[in-house]
Amino acid sequence: MKRAYETCVVYDGTLSDDVVSKEQQQVENFLKENAKLENINSWGKRRLAYEIKKRKSGQYILFEYEAEGDAPTKIEKLFKLNQNVLRYITVRRNPKALAADVVLDPRRDNLERESRGDENEKPARQPRAEKPAVVEEPAADEQQATEKGEDE
Repeated sequence: MKRAYETCVVYDGTLSDDVVSKEQQQVENFLKENAKLENINSWGKRRLAYEIKKRKSGQYILFEYEAEGDAPTKIEKLFKLNQNVLRYITVRRNPKALAADVVLDPRRDNLERESRGDENEKPARQPRAEKPAVVEEPAADEQQATEKGEDE
């Protein structure tokens, strides 16, 4: 039974574009032989949140494909043996998300903002509502004690 998968790979950011394209081509060829390759989405060079193998940047590439159960483990074995790969992750895609045709693109939000012309705008901050002052009424015991004090 074929299932839909996504594999995101982070290649070393110090590699040249030629080397990264050769690496991508190797994965692409493997997926064409062992799976049905649907889409390749290159996110480009990005700064890493933390250093991985003493590297501060990486080239991100997302592969979307349909494959039998053993193909993802085979491709992960290739990544494990490859010194140019900093990190990789493979997840099974949700069929409901596929039906909704949701596109995963980290630049999508920026492009939408730019097309609207509000790339520097932030959502307006709502002022805090002031709480009404609460006047405490004396408790019944205190009120009786006060009344007794007034009577005497």
